[in-house]
Amino acid sequence: MERLAKLSGLSHAQKDHLIHSLWSIIGELRQEVSGLREQAHRLEIEKTSLQAQAAKHSSNSSKPPASKGLRKTRSLRKQGERPVGGVPGHKGSTLERSATPEHIVEHLPLPQCEACGTRFEPGEYQARQVFDLPQPVLEVTEHRAWQARCGCGQLQQGVFPDEVKAPVQYGARFKAAVVYLTEYQMLPAKRTGELLEALCGTHPSTGTVMNLIEQGRLPPGSSSPSSGRSLVAPASCRGGRDGGSGGGTTALAACTRQ
Repeated sequence: MERLAKLSGLSHAQKDHLIHSLWSIIGELRQEVSGLREQAHRLEIEKTSLQAQAAKHSSNSSKPPASKGLRKTRSLRKQGERPVGGVPGHKGSTLERSATPEHIVEHLPLPQCEACGTRFEPGEYQARQVFDLPQPVLEVTEHRAWQARCGCGQLQQGVFPDEVKAPVQYGARFKAAVVYLTEYQMLPAKRTGELLEALCGTHPSTGTVMNLIEQGRLPPGSSSPSSGRSLVAPASCRGGRDGGSGGGTTALAACTRQ
């Protein structure tokens, strides 16, 4: 703390200046003390309110009995009875660095030293990798069947693939996704359309979803359910409903074959 100069060695002007400075400091301290008192008063009111709320229960207030929450229980297992960590013999799985990342983002330092201003080139680097899903976007493939006319008058035309039947339609992978979401993940048709809109920007109507599900049950080249055996068998595509296992992969494979 700064020592106060001897008052006997100060002139009248210096004493006046010292008195004004001290008076100013006293005023600031008074304001600070007043603010701290107000803050302490507010905290005391909040404390009283919180204590009153904590003391309320279904017997002395309108709070329902369920508002007490679940009763905490203690584990009956003794400490050290079972080892902590993974199961012995289980390999487990974790992310491993990729030697060929699809994207590289460079984060360069400033081109000059922040201390002395000398310019320099970056030398070594540290790398961190982020594994993420790509942005799902629908790809549009246009099929063009060209025509050619011979000098003799014969007109010949290219043939569209069997699965391309309409001017605009969904492809095999999109159909497979619809069947997987509805028949295996058990999503309703409306929520399936909403999910596809959130993921890839297109919202098939409920009727379209139902038509795609029906198409997923038909063999290649069929136009009606009665024309052949269903590709999407109940035990495969609808494993969640009928008790089968691995249904999602089978459903996707069956629908993709269309």
